[in-house]
Amino acid sequence: MDLLNKLDYCSAVINESHRSGSGSFKTFQRCALNDIQIGDLKIKKGTMIGTDFAPNHYCSKYHEKPFEYMPERWLDENSLTRQTTKQNPHIFIPFSSGPRNCIG
Repeated sequence: MDLLNKLDYCSAVINESHRSGSGSFKTFQRCALNDIQIGDLKIKKGTMIGTDFAPNHYCSKYHEKPFEYMPERWLDENSLTRQTTKQNPHIFIPFSSGPRNCIG
């Protein structure tokens, strides 16, 4: 495992592959456990809510040249990708997020 942690470019290729074309579903659904109001939007208990997180992976607000395959974006500590994912880890979520994010 020590050796794997030293393979920086390999990790960058894996991250970029996940960012540009994750093999998992790009949406996940949750069921509202309670009635809730968010601004003018009312959500009733039992309503299924779907979230599409793929747009974050292609947003120029979070990634330089988001439609280009660039593993190097994960190596530069000062890159937009590295800065935004440090500030908000939910910018890059190739599988899911939260307590059920592990696919293994």
